[in-house]
Amino acid sequence: MDDVLARIGHDLLGRLSGPLTARVFLQPLMATFFAARDGLADARHGRPPFMATILGSRDDRRRLIHEGFTAILKLLIMAVLLDLIYQVIVFRRIYPFETLDVAIILAILPYFVLRGPINRVAQLWRRR
Repeated sequence: MDDVLARIGHDLLGRLSGPLTARVFLQPLMATFFAARDGLADARHGRPPFMATILGSRDDRRRLIHEGFTAILKLLIMAVLLDLIYQVIVFRRIYPFETLDVAIILAILPYFVLRGPINRVAQLWRRR
């Protein structure tokens, strides 16, 4: 198990160089774009911050998680495909759990972390 975790850590850091390195920077930027788009729409409609609502409201949790994944589905598919291409080029094999890790780190995490704060800033901006 330690060997697997060490390999995953080494492989994740190795993605910062080599082929397709630009995706390591472009995917979080695209996730930020989608988070900004959706956070601004939330502010326009007077909705509460995204993550706070997911963590605090049982009733809205499932709907918001589904809405978030639907909003970034194309980005998520692109993250998975690019990482699979990277793995075939560099490792000559596919590691599915690493692909999921990379997709979560580069696409999903930035979206879910940034959407709420962007909503808050936009609401503060609108009040002024």
